[in-house]
Amino acid sequence: MKIKECLLRHAIWRSIESGEIYDAAGMNALDVLYANPIKWAFEMERYTREVETLAKDKERVETELNIGRDIQMQMLPKDFPVRSGYDIN
Repeated sequence: MKIKECLLRHAIWRSIESGEIYDAAGMNALDVLYANPIKWAFEMERYTREVETLAKDKERVETELNIGRDIQMQMLPKDFPVRSGYDIN
C-alpha cells in the first residue's frame, strides 16, 4: 500500500474516531472527503509531516541504542578467563 493511501485511511479513521466524519446531513467519509478536498489535502500534508517526523525520531533512537550497545560491548573483556570447575556453553 502506498504511503498516501495509508495516510488517507488513517485520516478517515481519525475523523471517524473523533466523530467529525459525519455532518448534519449524515454524509459518509467519502462524501466528506470529496466535499472538502482542500481540508483533506492539508490534513494529508500534516499527516505526511507527522510520519516523516516519527521516522526521523525512530532512526535517531536506533542510532543512539547502537552507540550505547557499542560502548557496552567495548567494556566487556575480549578474552574471557577460563576457570576450572565452570562450564559455560
